[in-house]
Amino acid sequence: ATNSKNDTKATAQECDDAEGYYKAHIGEIITLPREIGADDVVRFRVLGIIGKGVFASVIKCVEENANGTQQDIASSRVVAMKVIRNNEVMARAAAKEMRILRMLCSSSRAKTKGKNSKKDRDGDDDELDKEEQQRLELENHNIVRLLEVDGASSSLDPLGNGDSKAFSTPPPEFRSHCIFLFEYLPHNLREVLNKFGKNVGINLTAVKSYSRQLLCALRHLEKHRIVHSDVKPDNILVSANFSTLKLCDFGSAFFETDHDNDPTPYLVSRFYRPPEVILGLEYDRMVDLWSVGVTISELYTGSVLFPGNSNNDMLKKFMDTMGPFSFKMVRRHNASYEKMGLQPHFEIGKTGGTYEFRKQDLDKVTGQPIVRVVNVLTAKTEASMAQVLLKASKVGVSERVEVLKFANFLNRCLQLDPARRLGVRDALQHEFFQKKKKKEEENA
Repeated sequence: ATNSKNDTKATAQECDDAEGYYKAHIGEIITLPREIGADDVVRFRVLGIIGKGVFASVIKCVEENANGTQQDIASSRVVAMKVIRNNEVMARAAAKEMRILRMLCSSSRAKTKGKNSKKDRDGDDDELDKEEQQRLELENHNIVRLLEVDGASSSLDPLGNGDSKAFSTPPPEFRSHCIFLFEYLPHNLREVLNKFGKNVGINLTAVKSYSRQLLCALRHLEKHRIVHSDVKPDNILVSANFSTLKLCDFGSAFFETDHDNDPTPYLVSRFYRPPEVILGLEYDRMVDLWSVGVTISELYTGSVLFPGNSNNDMLKKFMDTMGPFSFKMVRRHNASYEKMGLQPHFEIGKTGGTYEFRKQDLDKVTGQPIVRVVNVLTAKTEASMAQVLLKASKVGVSERVEVLKFANFLNRCLQLDPARRLGVRDALQHEFFQKKKKKEEENA
């Protein structure tokens, strides 16, 4: 196989499907330049198809010997290769994703070298003991590790020189497709949940460990002012021994400082979409905290916390568990939707500070969509967070205390108003993550 531009143009169309996805075949050899513009190439043999998303397909590959001979997979470099769809829009998005990943995967040692003992802007690095800091560096702060083509910088210090120009280096290409190489992790969190806790959830100890790791990932994103904006079990990878989680798929990620972060009611996958997005309000890093909260609730119960069939239904389910929205949020929502030319989900009352919910439904006789105006300010919540969690598990007195701590933690992460949610650092300090004292363990 070659990687010349002529070969690329000649074969691109016949190797793509109608939507621009690359049609990889098991056993196929994909060659990538060892460095941008270099003639020397690295060969990867396709082992299988991992999956396909909106932006790309992902395939499992193994690096071949330089002479093209196969080697034992156990001693070879196995990677997850993300092949971006072949069109200009996706290529531009890929360049931004690559920049974000290079920032997140650059060496934390390089960034902290030479700092004094004072806390940095986010104030949490000095609170970590050496063992925890080493774990975070080893696991790349629970972010999937981006690899270089030649593997030379795929150790603990990828792109550790901190060169900002390297962040903007374009991804390698194969047959007009941008290529990303990642460390290979065999599972995602959706698969793990289906394997060990389908419809019933997994144990609280595992949930606590996974929750802490996801918050560590958010803390790393926060330092770079990056928002993932599509956190869900499908986008969280799990190691072969099920002990380590890593956040992946940054195709929808953006910087909080981007000038084009305009309100949109459809950011984030629906079940994990926070209220401020649905309401058309401004959003920031708190989007990811909401998605993590919903995800870890699902891990414990085995069921989606807010399984709305539309944005309107999502709002109703939020209020059923978390109570009504503040009048201030509803008023801002109405103004935003009117500006976007959309029908608001609420009607402002004639008396000050009141509103009603425009519940969208289907007529049982005609099957046609109808709208019923519902008073939600005086309605009682159907089930509190504690009730939801306790109903999903049969626990003794000692674990009941821990479940109630978990419920309190989720309540504080899932406040309808993002300004009232816990910050990531405060979330990591919540009593849910504190180790039991010896006396408590003896009395339990």
